[in-house]
Amino acid sequence: MEMKEEENRGIEGKVVAVTGGLGLVGSAVCLELLRRGALQVRSFDCRTTSPWSDRLKESGVHCINGDVVSIEDVEEALEGVDCVIHLASYGGSGKEIVRTRRIEEVNVEGTRNVLETCVKKGITRLVYLSSNGVVFGGKEIENGDETLPYLASNQYVSPYDRTKSIAEQLVLKNNGRTIDNGHGSILSTCVIRCPLVYGPGEEKYLDRIISDARLGLFLFKIGDPNSKTDWIYVDNIVLALMLATTGLLSEHSQASGKAYFVSDGNPINFFEFLRPLLKNLDYDLPKSSLSISLAVTLGNIFKAIYIMLLPLLNQWWIPQPLILPPEVYKVGVTHYYSIRKAKEELEYEPKIQPEEAMTKTISYFKEKKRREVDGPSIYAWIFCVVGLPIILSAAWLPNIGPVPFFRAITLFFFRTMLGVRIASGIVMTVHVSEAVYALWLARRVDPKNAKAWFWRTLLLATFSLRLLWKRAKEVKQETTREDSIRCTSVSATISALDTSNDEQQHQLSSRDEEVGIKRREMIASSVFFLPFVVSPAFAETNASDTFRVYTDEVNKFEISIPQDWQIGKAEPNGFKSITAFYPEEASTSNVSVAITGLGPDFTRMESFGKVEAFAETLVSGLDRSWQRPAGVTAKLIDSRASKGFYYIEYTLQNPGETRKHLYSAIGMATNGWYNRLYTVTGQFTDEESAEQSSKIQKAVKSFRFI
Repeated sequence: MEMKEEENRGIEGKVVAVTGGLGLVGSAVCLELLRRGALQVRSFDCRTTSPWSDRLKESGVHCINGDVVSIEDVEEALEGVDCVIHLASYGGSGKEIVRTRRIEEVNVEGTRNVLETCVKKGITRLVYLSSNGVVFGGKEIENGDETLPYLASNQYVSPYDRTKSIAEQLVLKNNGRTIDNGHGSILSTCVIRCPLVYGPGEEKYLDRIISDARLGLFLFKIGDPNSKTDWIYVDNIVLALMLATTGLLSEHSQASGKAYFVSDGNPINFFEFLRPLLKNLDYDLPKSSLSISLAVTLGNIFKAIYIMLLPLLNQWWIPQPLILPPEVYKVGVTHYYSIRKAKEELEYEPKIQPEEAMTKTISYFKEKKRREVDGPSIYAWIFCVVGLPIILSAAWLPNIGPVPFFRAITLFFFRTMLGVRIASGIVMTVHVSEAVYALWLARRVDPKNAKAWFWRTLLLATFSLRLLWKRAKEVKQETTREDSIRCTSVSATISALDTSNDEQQHQLSSRDEEVGIKRREMIASSVFFLPFVVSPAFAETNASDTFRVYTDEVNKFEISIPQDWQIGKAEPNGFKSITAFYPEEASTSNVSVAITGLGPDFTRMESFGKVEAFAETLVSGLDRSWQRPAGVTAKLIDSRASKGFYYIEYTLQNPGETRKHLYSAIGMATNGWYNRLYTVTGQFTDEESAEQSSKIQKAVKSFRFI
């Protein structure tokens, strides 16, 4: 499927600034703007780094550090900009909720600064990311729409929703305002009302809930089990923002001066939404429940505590509160909204469905958990952090401070000081010996975190060690699966070579009747040489041929192919999809993209072993030169790994036939339901090397995920 030109209308050649551009949504918006052809994309954020900042800089995004509260920073960042996507906000969850002054500054004054700068600098387009909480006051809303009124200031459940409401009204009020460019142009604004966002990398809600579940602090559900709320996957909110942006940039904008609710279109109970995520991470949903009123009371207690801690809230060692009153209403009271208006006027349709989105999210957090040092519940921490100093001080320290009290406690259990000292010696021996063993084991199963495992086991002993044993068991199982997959991939490759041309012709379509049959044979044989392969990185070529971009929106990839080449697609077989590109004239040269599904546990190319071993095993499995009579001769020329991809160059030659050169690239992506291996393979013969080599290398090199 070729990329729709209207998808980029208005964005191509424009300079676009994204406030809050280093966040989850902001970084995704920046990258999408670049993909759609923006001349320059600026990320304006008060942070200097984030999990996405390196990728943004590598992609060419101009990252500007500054604060929307400072009008000077805003004016400097927006100089020469054509359009602003204003995402910067504060106070949506956790400790931020009690910092009301900062919430007011960022959400209201920051938005006012952006609007005034747009007018002053002649910027004619502004898209604002608001909240669906601007019409929510803690009472049930079912299938609400944009006709719902704003609330009085004292009716909102949180300062965040109240300030987002004020900011949204400012944005819409400024729609149609004349800007200072001397041409009588006006400012066009649009608002997207966003629910809770989730997806890989989300840190505000899911990361906090997972942390609580790991520590044993996710203690209860809240509200009616039939209550429902909206969620939106990160790709879907990015799509909505892009549609609003292109809508404003079009000549006859329907979006100007309007607000739109968007979501995944699948309201669900907050805790049922979390169930598959927590289950896949080996955590449990709480079994007990609290009523709204009781949960609000508990939330107010935490709110009072955190208000007293207000000067210290920026400190890393101050944990997130268990629950606060605004969060009680958001997770326990039904409030969801219709997205009909966005569908009709913006042509918004969630491109990632909830099941697929959750699968992607699960894969991310499983991989994140695998990379980190897992920890026990808070109760194990308290037991060790409190108990260990008590028994050591009681056994060996003089009677100073609280030591007599500690000694009295230990004597109650061990009766004599000798018993206390023997017990302390046993405890220390166990802690030290288990820590040494943990260091030895971790160097084999989790070398990057070996030191962390040592120190944690030294403190927590068996509580930590049993988690390391679990990690070792998982690594062993993964290794077994890797070996199985490698064997399966080689077996599939070898058996594919024996597949008859008749069967391959049945799978691949062609546009040319006479030449097409021969071409299908050539393409099919090359496609099945290496069914598991992806993306390229071969040397730049000087090919002067005109290329065009082929985009597959379903399988999420792009590749540049010679302008006059044909396209053939195979009917998917199970999880497999094959797309082939070939010259119009009769030729053995072609490039193919083969896609094969894998289970969700396989998230890295390293699951197949190191690139050298994988390439050697694969190519040697293709080789039949040892048979009598001799079969195909396969020779490995080069193999390497780079940026998550395996690259393999090799040759194949049947007896009495000309030699074929193959360039392949192997990588992995996910479509949300399952992980997939993409194989991009280009081939040409010795005779066609001069004419086709550079074309094929360039085509393979251009492959990328979208």
